[in-house]
Amino acid sequence: SNKTILFNKYGGTDVLYVDNLPIPEPGNNEVRIKNICIGIGRVEEIYRNGEIQGIDVKFPSSLGYEASGIVDSVGKDVKNFKVGDSVSALQNTSQDKYTTNGEYCIQPETSLVKNPSNVSHEQASSIWFSYLTAYFPLRNLKENDFILITAASSSTGLGAIQLSKILGAKVIATSRSNSKKQQLLDFGADYFVNTTDPVEFE
Repeated sequence: SNKTILFNKYGGTDVLYVDNLPIPEPGNNEVRIKNICIGIGRVEEIYRNGEIQGIDVKFPSSLGYEASGIVDSVGKDVKNFKVGDSVSALQNTSQDKYTTNGEYCIQPETSLVKNPSNVSHEQASSIWFSYLTAYFPLRNLKENDFILITAASSSTGLGAIQLSKILGAKVIATSRSNSKKQQLLDFGADYFVNTTDPVEFE
């Protein structure tokens, strides 16, 4: 079976339903994954609500950018993956062609990475959107650079803290709540600023 989450009109979670679709076959440069975990994030909500400009959703449509599982079949021109590999899908593919919210999904070879042995499928299916979003603006950081990370307790903010520390930067994390302070410091931030406190912010 290939139980897949679909929606036939824009709206909230009440428009979602599950249907049993045929198991898809990969194209020449594509890989089929038997999903173990899928990631669900803000972007799926925006897509389901019809709020992504420039995308004309064709109904019925599925959802999903992130997934982790086992390679089940490969196209004839795939070079870097084989049946049995543990992989996860990145979010850099088009959601109107490649989706992940089913028992199986098809992904282009270029949108997959092999999972490290110390990363669970739960972790691999939920980190890419946040960490890749954070990585691209941070990739030129140098050791001892200072960086200010706003909304630092968000998933992308937490990813930005960790990536910045790996690159050797000094991290100033901001939040509107002092209740987030210890979490952010524990995550690696060097300094914390509550943006609702005018004295501290100054």
